[in-house]
Amino acid sequence: MLASLFEVSEVKKFVIGDPLDRSTHHGPQNHRAHLEKLVEFCQKGVKEGATLILGGKQCDKPGKTADNLVERQRLIFVTGL
Repeated sequence: MLASLFEVSEVKKFVIGDPLDRSTHHGPQNHRAHLEKLVEFCQKGVKEGATLILGGKQCDKPGKTADNLVERQRLIFVTGL
């Protein structure tokens, strides 16, 4: 669990936003369907017993690329891999 919390603190440092901004670590998904699939994967993981400790949904960050931005996410206690 401690390792997971450390990872979360590191993942929270990732900057999500405009891919043309050099400070951005992760830009928008190239298709809305891909964003929806990523959110669906997080929801399915939780439904199957994983614990979502960070993010897992569409960003509400304003801007021209905001429509396809997904939050940073971290699932823990994932089994059955």
